[in-house]
Amino acid sequence: MDLLEAYIQIGGEYHPLVDLAITHYHFETIHPCQMSMGALDAS
Repeated sequence: MDLLEAYIQIGGEYHPLVDLAITHYHFETIHPCQMSMGALDAS
């Protein structure tokens, strides 16, 4: 989690939209929240 926070604070090396997708993916793997029908999402 500390590495993810550092990546967010420093700013990524890619296009901002790609950095957003990377950040979202890593956040989902660290902190998943199960929704109905088995889907995973951060609520």
